Amino acid sequence: MTEHNWHMMMPFTLLSPYKRNMPLLLLRSKIALPHVRSLVKPYSTLQPTVELFSPRDSLPEIRDKLRGLGQGTIDFVPDYQPGVGLITLNNPTRHNAMSGVMMSQLADLTDKLENEPTDLAGLIVTGAMPAKAFCAGLGKKNGWGWKFSGSWVFLTCLPTDLSTAKEYLLSPVAGVAFGRLMHDTLSRFARLPYITVASLAYPALGGGAEISTACDFRVLAPSSRIQFLQSRMAIAPAWGATHRLIRLIGRSKALKYLASSAPISPELGLHMGLVDHISQDGPDPYSLCLEDSANMLASFVLDPKGNRVSSRALQGIKKLVAHADLGHDDIDYDMEVLSGLWGSEENLKAVLGGGQKSKSSRKES
Repeated sequence: MTEHNWHMMMPFTLLSPYKRNMPLLLLRSKIALPHVRSLVKPYSTLQPTVELFSPRDSLPEIRDKLRGLGQGTIDFVPDYQPGVGLITLNNPTRHNAMSGVMMSQLADLTDKLENEPTDLAGLIVTGAMPAKAFCAGLGKKNGWGWKFSGSWVFLTCLPTDLSTAKEYLLSPVAGVAFGRLMHDTLSRFARLPYITVASLAYPALGGGAEISTACDFRVLAPSSRIQFLQSRMAIAPAWGATHRLIRLIGRSKALKYLASSAPISPELGLHMGLVDHISQDGPDPYSLCLEDSANMLASFVLDPKGNRVSSRALQGIKKLVAHADLGHDDIDYDMEVLSGLWGSEENLKAVLGGGQKSKSSRKES
């Protein structure tokens, strides 16, 4: 039998490993090879989908529908370091790909950080170990494993979170639905009153690259990279990265790296202004990158003497920068932020000195 005939006969799940010259094991009992196609349903994105979403769905409705899809969690440690919280994209068996439930949880956490006052000044966003990616978006590609079907055993693609829920997520209506939710979530996340750092010990791919642009700073390990893979997947960025990337590196460079899907190395990113720091090389890039991310935030949170800087002041500064980043030149908003800081106890202490009290404080005492 010729190689061409084998390709014509094999289902998709067998074709990919065969073309890659990977070992392929077929164990047959009483069934002839031509009947394999009828036994195995390939993992194809072209199969009909169950339409879970509607174009009329509101963002809360989309969030609720996504909540039951896929695996993984968004973990939040509010006291990772003084004034610094830690957010972890936790789906390591799927390269920290964003499942439906994780999209919902990230929106929930953004709500919480928007609406509940905290003493935080900064946030670090990282991916869980032992995955070898900060975040692979919706899953860069499938992994390999054994699949059993009747009397056949063969090497096949194992589904990522995307392909596990393909009957719900791969229609145009579904794509627009979770695209709207993630666009809204990351836009709100970028405007949070906290200085944010993406700790990229391992590659940020596709949607993971989009998430990294929603942070104020990006720290990369020497072997990491940022890569917008959307064009290779025959789609366009839908989570707001186009706008953020243009503001970060300019229109021409943004178009170049979005359209070509070319990888952005730490050195190249540093030169362009997309990367803010490259961590030291070492056997544990995750810990080194996380440590440098925390040190970057410590330079804002602590003054040269090691004293805490006012979290309210840092939050106010971040609000002003985020507001101006949207193209607003709004004196009323600037004065609104200032009015919440000027004359406060922390402000008076800083102006009058630690050993002095304001007149109002002396009267009260």
